[in-house]
Amino acid sequence: MGKFKYIFYLFLLALVNISAKPDSLFSVQELIIKNSNNTDQLIALADSLYKEKEYPLALQTYMDANALMGIQEDQSRKVTVLYNIAITYKNLNNYSLAIDYYQQLIQYYSFVGNHNLIRKAYGEIAVIYQKLGDYKQAYSNRLKALELYESINDAQGVSKSVYNIGTIFFYQGQYGKALEQYKRALKLLENNKNKNGKFNSLAAIGSCYNRIGQHETALVYCQRALDLAHDTENTRSISYAYHNMGEIYTSSKDYKQAKEYFLLALDWKIKAEDKWGEIGTLRYIAELHIEQKQYKKAEEHLKRAMGVAKEINSLPRIAEIYKVCADLNEQSGNYKQSSLYYKEYMLAKDTLLNEQILAHMGDKKMQYEIQQREREISLLRKEKEIQRLNKIILIGAAIGLAFLIFLLFNRYKVQRNAAQTLSKKNQEIEQANVQLNELHQQSIQTNKLLEGQNLKIQKQNKLLQQSNKDLEQFAYVASHDLKEPARMMKSYASILSKSYGHQLDQAGKEFLHYIADGAKRMESLLSDLLEFSRVNSKKLELTPIDVQDIVLIVNSNLSQQLARSHAQFIYDLDAFPTVMANRTLFIQLVQNLVSNAIKFNRPEVTPIVQMTCKKTEYNEYIFAIKDNGIGIAPEDQERIFGMFERLNSKTDYEGTGIGLATCKKIVEKLNGKIWVRSKVGEGTTFYFSLPAIKETTSPVLVEAQTANLS
Repeated sequence: MGKFKYIFYLFLLALVNISAKPDSLFSVQELIIKNSNNTDQLIALADSLYKEKEYPLALQTYMDANALMGIQEDQSRKVTVLYNIAITYKNLNNYSLAIDYYQQLIQYYSFVGNHNLIRKAYGEIAVIYQKLGDYKQAYSNRLKALELYESINDAQGVSKSVYNIGTIFFYQGQYGKALEQYKRALKLLENNKNKNGKFNSLAAIGSCYNRIGQHETALVYCQRALDLAHDTENTRSISYAYHNMGEIYTSSKDYKQAKEYFLLALDWKIKAEDKWGEIGTLRYIAELHIEQKQYKKAEEHLKRAMGVAKEINSLPRIAEIYKVCADLNEQSGNYKQSSLYYKEYMLAKDTLLNEQILAHMGDKKMQYEIQQREREISLLRKEKEIQRLNKIILIGAAIGLAFLIFLLFNRYKVQRNAAQTLSKKNQEIEQANVQLNELHQQSIQTNKLLEGQNLKIQKQNKLLQQSNKDLEQFAYVASHDLKEPARMMKSYASILSKSYGHQLDQAGKEFLHYIADGAKRMESLLSDLLEFSRVNSKKLELTPIDVQDIVLIVNSNLSQQLARSHAQFIYDLDAFPTVMANRTLFIQLVQNLVSNAIKFNRPEVTPIVQMTCKKTEYNEYIFAIKDNGIGIAPEDQERIFGMFERLNSKTDYEGTGIGLATCKKIVEKLNGKIWVRSKVGEGTTFYFSLPAIKETTSPVLVEAQTANLS
């Protein structure tokens, strides 16, 4: 009979769904709830409502099922219901309550020892925090999921978690750290058949290299991602791979290639029926035309994008398009039309804000109704629990009384025996106290002597610390405050040269040149001195640093100097390890040494700089930066690391004599050593050592859906 009744209720629900009247749907739901004490029926009803996207009613039904399971002590389905409640709250954009229920699920599963759903819950919590922009919490929950995957050696789960951690870094603009995690995720998938995971990792690595300006490397990875997408015949992945290629060519200002790839991406997104992605690619093409001042073509693509956005009624996308239309008209000189589009953009944003406020108000009303229903069910549960507790109390009282009598009798026997033992122990304790008192007096005298010595040592340490601080502060203030007069001298010398240079004779012009050159060298000297003082004052946070990324960044930073000198910077990325260091100081160290190697070259020889690394038997890495420049005499190889030490004239080679002193200070702060080997006229090799670190499976730090990280 129960089955027929349930089928009848579902039939009523189907009829109401067809008519699409929320009031009728709510009435049927109320009828089923009032006439059902079966948890499975309530869950089935809630699942049906969820599929129909009737989230408020589905949520209320899930809550009733959860309360009913509490009464019946039915825990077999409880975690599934908790998960469904959490994900329904998430769909209603009520992130706070969604997180609360995910955490309830985690606590329950921790108790019963099932970790599969715990990992899933941590991932969902991380997604919510990432949407809210709380990257610290997103990172923390991703890390917990990663630890659980590592504990069961789930390579695919570990790689996905590492990938998502990389995405958290990416959206914070920390592309070096993101790249490190994406590379690790790709390496974990080497022997795995998960092509979708490999595609995401390759595309993400390409996007990172694009962000740090390494466009050629970015193209290599994105092309691999595109080939893999075609291999899997995943239409959506292919479309995003083409889009990413378009972004890279846009960054490198190859607009022709960029447009070709964007058009391919557009065709594939249309095939995939990805309206949201189609709008985004159309917007990128329009912005490309605006960059090239092809305003008519840009307008055509924006009109097309607006048509698709209105078709799917996407207010956020409509607002984006209005903003680009305003920019287009402003650049083309049509300021009146630009103003109108900007008003439409602001109106769309206000509408979005109002919808969010209304949704929030609806959530509050729904929470109130749910709380009311929970109170009603709670009263029923309490009545049944009280009856059960009364029986337990009566049985417990009888057992407790018998146990109490036993304890009293046993306590009497124990106390009698203890009194006899205590008397003997008291005598022994009195004797021990006398001995301890004598030892205590001796220790008091010793402590007084030690305290006196400690006070003297502390005073000396304070004097030394204060002296060091004063010296560092002086160097910082002197170098910082003197830069302004130096800049002023250089500026006014330039003004004099431009305004009155034609009135000066050759000697006057030469004197003016000496003033400007002296001010320039003073400014350079003060900058280097300021950087040296900052190395001492920085509070180091040592983290694992991928030296491959550091070398790529230094190569990019010195690209202009390499081009001017026609120099070659040679390195093998695979030879470089990961070390514990401070990222900023390590970049400064390598960049100073490579820049010096380029600068101190022989005019008749093409400068060649080579960077290598090897691991020693003492568990340390030795880095070498070798050049074919002018070389350093043996008697000068020790003093070059001192402050203001210069071996060459200022007219031949620029410099302040502080750079190598700064390098020495950085290496020492990173727990390493630096030295030099050189022959005059043949070249110089600078060596520095750093301790090696143990391998670890956990990332150093803090679900992107995504192949497209634009």
